[in-house]
Amino acid sequence: MLFSTFDYTLFLPAALLVYWLVRSRGRDGLTTLLGLSLLCYGLWNPLEVPLLVAVVVTAFYGGNWIQKGQGAGRTRRMWLLILLLFAPLAYYKYGTFILENLAGLIGLVGLDWGSIATGEAESESVRLPIGISFFTFQAVAYVVDVAKGMEVERSFKRFALFLSFFPQLVAGPIVRAQELLPQLKVPKLLRRDDVSEGLYRIAVGFIKKLLIADILGAQMVDSAFVDPSAFSSLELMIALYAYTLQIYCDFSGYTDIAIGSGLLFGIKLPENFRRPYKATSVAGFWRRWHITLSLWLRHYVYFPLGGSQRHTLVVYRNIFLTLIGIGLWHGADWAFVLYGVLHGAAVCVNRFLKRRGGPDPDDPLPNAWAWFWRFFLTFHFVVLARILFRAGELDLAWRFWDSLTNLTITPPRYRMTPWLVMLIGYAVHFSPDRLSSAVRNYFVRSPWWLQGLALLAIGVACSLMGTVKDQGFIYFEF
Repeated sequence: MLFSTFDYTLFLPAALLVYWLVRSRGRDGLTTLLGLSLLCYGLWNPLEVPLLVAVVVTAFYGGNWIQKGQGAGRTRRMWLLILLLFAPLAYYKYGTFILENLAGLIGLVGLDWGSIATGEAESESVRLPIGISFFTFQAVAYVVDVAKGMEVERSFKRFALFLSFFPQLVAGPIVRAQELLPQLKVPKLLRRDDVSEGLYRIAVGFIKKLLIADILGAQMVDSAFVDPSAFSSLELMIALYAYTLQIYCDFSGYTDIAIGSGLLFGIKLPENFRRPYKATSVAGFWRRWHITLSLWLRHYVYFPLGGSQRHTLVVYRNIFLTLIGIGLWHGADWAFVLYGVLHGAAVCVNRFLKRRGGPDPDDPLPNAWAWFWRFFLTFHFVVLARILFRAGELDLAWRFWDSLTNLTITPPRYRMTPWLVMLIGYAVHFSPDRLSSAVRNYFVRSPWWLQGLALLAIGVACSLMGTVKDQGFIYFEF
């Protein structure tokens, strides 16, 4: 079920009631929480539950098998497990892409590719299981960490919950075993601050999703990408600004709801965003956007390739491969490959300038002008690269770019509501961090009746101003 629907607002309190009733009887509640997680996942599509269970079983027993190996044998077992765990993701997410390109390559040399084309047509009907990228990456991280010497998890129940905990199951954050399993071994009692903070994060997530992301998507973004030629360059640029805010509020809104839901169960999930559009370099942007994916690729792709401890050209190669991996993680199309290449090139430029005496991505800048021009270039690089991300295919991305660069300027035809939403959304995003911390702290310290009134007001606003049609979270597609 979608977090942003009425169904979830019914499911979450019921799940909390059942879980804490079990905990009140002196039990750890892990079996209950595991059952609730599988139920929540199964409500999307019961036929996808066996795949999740298969990944859990493979990673759990595979980890034990790896630990029994020695030296090169352990490494070989690790690679076999990685291939097994990635196989479903490769089939569901990349099968069509691989077949299309293989068919095209064979066609170029004049051979018959009819059988491949037939396989391609069949694979197009395969639906991507929800959350497969996220729980696969967690499972792979676990077996790699075990191969590197981490102690295996002895409890199948705890391990299954680690991979299937429903708040973060379908769109992250991507949680490593060291972050979640210790919390499951010693379940926390619920504190008032956890409840208040959890409710606050859930409320913020609903605001981002229903009152910002969905409104911008429905009233500014979607139509511009359906037929870019019907819009002026100015309108398309405004739509890009809107999409940049939409995707941030959509994904970070999901993360807020996930983190808030976890806190209500006494479980702390890692942060996934840190005001990414405030970055003054593309390298800094990736330290602030989808942080758990960036860290995953850093630990399991960039460092194994050699990281920054090699020859300069090898380091640039490692950066490119890592950022291309980020692009391909988001979708199986050359548009996402190009998206990764562009970001890889930008990060390489950042590294080159830093080695020439430039600032580190997170270092304070000497003056307002230095901050502004770095911020301006970084932000607009991110905005323009979003064309590839939103289009999802090179043909549509090119048509959008062609219409954008025609330099036609006509009065924008967007309604007032999305304008106000975009203005307020960006104002909040670029506001001082201490302001959002102050608002959160005020909510957490407020009496329960004032918190209830605030949540009621937010619920009414979401009901009245939200779009009529339920719009899924964008990252559910990945």
